[in-house]
Amino acid sequence: RQLRSFVRACVRACVRAHVRVSPCRVRAQLCAQSAPWSSSPAASGAAERVSACVEVEAERRRLATQLAQFEEYKAEEVKRMQRERRVLERQAKAMLKVPDRKERSQLEALRNEVASLKAEAGAREGRHKMSIERLRRQLATLAEEKAELEREV
Repeated sequence: RQLRSFVRACVRACVRAHVRVSPCRVRAQLCAQSAPWSSSPAASGAAERVSACVEVEAERRRLATQLAQFEEYKAEEVKRMQRERRVLERQAKAMLKVPDRKERSQLEALRNEVASLKAEAGAREGRHKMSIERLRRQLATLAEEKAELEREV
């Protein structure tokens, strides 16, 4: 009977400390210590041991909660770092694609050369068109002269 009332008191203390402990567990711990359950000094020592167990259990739960929070924080930081790494890799690739001063001057020189070659090709094309037109007119004139000479003959 004294054991039962003592176990209830221990369970109430555990509930106040926000630690879940079953009465069976408290009873097993007390029985394992084999202390007499009276109002003797041994009973108060057992109560202190149970109280210490409750405190240890509360500390264990607190540490488990902190560990879970740390793991969550760690996962978030890993994700953030991976995102930053991807961004930096994209920026590095973009920087490799951007031409430096020497390459830009070479590109500008090549563009100027292409433009001058296009202009030159256009001028040649114009001269060729004029030559073709002149030769067509000459051909037409010669064809007319030939036709005239054939009529005369």
